[in-house]
Amino acid sequence: MKKRFALLPLFALLALPLMAADGKPNILMVTGEPEYGSERSTGEIGAILTAHHDMDVTYIKGLNRSGEQPRPDLIAALERADLIVIFVRFLTLPDAERAALAAYLDKGGPFISCRTSSHLFNYRDERKNTVNEAFPKKYFGTYYQGHHGHRGSQVNYVSQKDHPITRGVRSGFWTSDFLYIANDLPDFCTPLMLGKSLDGRHAATFIAPVEPGQNWILAKDDAARINTQGDAHPVVWTISNAITPRGVVTTIADDNDFALDSVKRLYINAIYWSLDRDSEIPTAGSMLK
Repeated sequence: MKKRFALLPLFALLALPLMAADGKPNILMVTGEPEYGSERSTGEIGAILTAHHDMDVTYIKGLNRSGEQPRPDLIAALERADLIVIFVRFLTLPDAERAALAAYLDKGGPFISCRTSSHLFNYRDERKNTVNEAFPKKYFGTYYQGHHGHRGSQVNYVSQKDHPITRGVRSGFWTSDFLYIANDLPDFCTPLMLGKSLDGRHAATFIAPVEPGQNWILAKDDAARINTQGDAHPVVWTISNAITPRGVVTTIADDNDFALDSVKRLYINAIYWSLDRDSEIPTAGSMLK
């Protein structure tokens, strides 16, 4: 895939958020989906950041789709944020809050977009034709295209082994996510990891090194050999274009995934990379404790 590079205009650089007076970056965790335990998982990542990485973390929780409820705390938090981790689904934010999020992204604010944020809005009025699909396509590279079924799970393969975000991440591992469809991404997206769907929810492990274009042979809990199904889809990709110098999108985000060091390290590495601090990521990956 091609990758475009572009310099931000001077006004955009001047508009980027500044680090706090104590030098600590302020990481904003924005959650609002009930299915994947986003509040708990982002809390786990936030605890690692504050305890071991000298970062401040702010949480905006409880955004929901039950109507346009004003959230001035979100607007204020976005103004202070150096990076946002956004994990929401089917919101109907008031226009002021949505405009604040767009303003943060338009000025080049770094971000990590998690799974359901590919369908973060679900307006039912005239905005459904101008916002619901257009917003995630513009900033995150794709709108929600469906998945491979709730009865499945997925295996994840690192395709860019030399990228700072994948340092210390296992080359192949199973997660309980059901695989999101993400092909075809625009050329401002660079996939770092690919996933393939597995029929069943049983944990699986690799029993042979293979290439991502092949069916991976796996061992279920009962040691039966099984193959993956369907096409490979990106499960982690970076965003780099004239709007966003450094953004990351991942569909690996089920609450159970965060029991894995590889998943936690993936998120911590992504935060460092998005903050343009990838030189600080050790070869073995970011510290978790």
